[in-house]
Amino acid sequence: MSIDNDADALAEIVRHEITHALDGLNSTRLAGLAGCHAPESDTSPGGRFLTAIRDAVTEDITPDGTLDDTVAGQIADSAPCPAIHRMWQEFVDLRAYREDFQPCDDGFQHAGDSLAHIAERLVTALVAQAAGIAAALTC
Repeated sequence: MSIDNDADALAEIVRHEITHALDGLNSTRLAGLAGCHAPESDTSPGGRFLTAIRDAVTEDITPDGTLDDTVAGQIADSAPCPAIHRMWQEFVDLRAYREDFQPCDDGFQHAGDSLAHIAERLVTALVAQAAGIAAALTC
């Protein structure tokens, strides 16, 4: 087996381990990583919001546990649902009204910004976990 094949095999193993570890995080654990209130359940609006972010990160993470900054930003920015009713459900389920930043006069924008902040923190935490797994497996 050549060195390139060994490197590819190791990268595939690391990617599998990262995916397995991140997929094992339920919405309560994800909420802890994001620093927000735990949703009512894995299938509640907030639970689906958090697991969708986890799934997007898992899909795009590299075998060395990194995520392109542009992709990370796109995941966080697109996380809040554009459907107003569902966005408000996510906002309330995660108690995103407790986010500590200056709210704006537009309630819809405030809800979306609050959820985007939660998403950004979760993306960052998941990437850090993935990087730790990759580092541990490639020492």
